[in-house]
Amino acid sequence: MKKINIVLALLIVVLLSGCNKADETANFKTRKDDYFVSEDKSVLIHYKTNEFGELVEIDIDRLLEIEEIIYFDTTIDFNMVVEGYAGELFMQPRSTCVDYNDILVPINIEVGSTRYKFDRTDCEYQEVNRYNEVKTGSYISKFGIEDTIDVSKSTKISIVYYDPDSFEKFIEVKSLINSRKSMGVFGIELNESREFLIDGDNNYYYDMNQFEQFLLGAQELEGAVSAILGVQDSVNIFDFDQLLEATEVIEDFEELYELEINAVQELFNDIGVNVTIVEETQTDGE
Repeated sequence: MKKINIVLALLIVVLLSGCNKADETANFKTRKDDYFVSEDKSVLIHYKTNEFGELVEIDIDRLLEIEEIIYFDTTIDFNMVVEGYAGELFMQPRSTCVDYNDILVPINIEVGSTRYKFDRTDCEYQEVNRYNEVKTGSYISKFGIEDTIDVSKSTKISIVYYDPDSFEKFIEVKSLINSRKSMGVFGIELNESREFLIDGDNNYYYDMNQFEQFLLGAQELEGAVSAILGVQDSVNIFDFDQLLEATEVIEDFEELYELEINAVQELFNDIGVNVTIVEETQTDGE
């Protein structure tokens, strides 16, 4: 009997300690696996949270404008010939609406399952129907030449051509890349006219990888940015000399990656939660 009483007493202690434990807060919505595009459509973020509301995966990438997608992809052959097709694959846009006067753009592109045709007058890609005719109405999808294509990395983007005699109608000839990280995979040819890719952006993939790791460790933006800037979480009164010599992990991080920092803040505002679990001690009779 005495042994049973001891067990019951220990059980009561455990239960009471559980009732009095501190509030628990989850940082993010649980079990989220999705992508996010910043409000200005400049940054694409893929992310994943676990069942505890912790961020476990994050991939940050800068989106490219359509003109940049075409101009900086050196794998595009503007003289390509498709056997059995006599039409043109590319056309010259108006010089007043592009930054690179010598650029050619695909006449037709496909984003996911939606097809577009370039309109030289408006300098934009306009959604077309199965017969390559521009759709009408107020909800038609359009992309200006200076717009980004704000879709996930799993969404296929392609140069296509229209063949009215084909069952498929639109035939793919080349896939396209819509972000800086992915574009770098192709080993882009760098020269003076393409300083966009090397001036402050030569280590984009590496820098974003570090930023992502700091975010996963801190589980919030401020701590991650502080760590990159060389700011310590805790201050030792004997380390003031070291604090004065703090070294940035990524030089000029806030200036170079303002768009990415803002996008992460927007993402955290969207998926962040401040759920406080309060376990009240029950009284007798409840």
